[in-house]
Amino acid sequence: MKVFDSNIYVYMIRVFSKKEYRDDFIRGHMHLNESGYFNKLEDSFRGDKYDSKIVEYNATIFINGHEFHPDIMTQGFVGDDKVPILCMTILNEEALVRTHNNKFKLKQSVVDELSQFGEYGLLFYYGELRENLEKYAKAHDWFIDQDVVTYVDTKKNKEYLNLYFHDRFKKYFVKDITYINQNETRLIFLNKSNPFIPLVSQENNHIEFDIDPLLSYYEFDIKKNIEMEFKKATK
Repeated sequence: MKVFDSNIYVYMIRVFSKKEYRDDFIRGHMHLNESGYFNKLEDSFRGDKYDSKIVEYNATIFINGHEFHPDIMTQGFVGDDKVPILCMTILNEEALVRTHNNKFKLKQSVVDELSQFGEYGLLFYYGELRENLEKYAKAHDWFIDQDVVTYVDTKKNKEYLNLYFHDRFKKYFVKDITYINQNETRLIFLNKSNPFIPLVSQENNHIEFDIDPLLSYYEFDIKKNIEMEFKKATK
């Protein structure tokens, strides 16, 4: 990945509200909330009642020959709120500023945003985590879909609505511009044989499983905004 003209490996950050949650993640214990979890939260930084939904404002719909004009209409499919999601902040030019000698720091706006999630930061090499997750997914007939989140003004920008008709799972990677400083990359976990059968059961709101522990990582206090130096990629 190229960041400020330097080819570096892909690094991510996750922030945890408790040290034990960070320790669990390092040792490979995954606790993934369902997509509907974020719809139910009332805080403004993590909760988003339209997360993973296709939202249309001032729509026109017809039911049994009658015309209706709802202020807000959401679209989805049965079980779309039961898809497990792993959220991370990708360290790219949208999140970083260069200091000197090819060292970087997080933009203050990103620090302020992520600090709301807690103080226990974790910097890690994405390639290692993805390899560990893929190993587990293959053994359990899962499929992992990953993408950088696209941020749009959902009240003004109608173009993102078209994404849904080409890929029914694209909506998990589109969020309102309100959340742009989270600079997310997301992974969703799907049933490989039938992605419309969710991995989270109706009785639960998350899944838990164990993968190989992380070996390349750095623990830090997110509020201190450490200076970072990344290993250059060889390819």
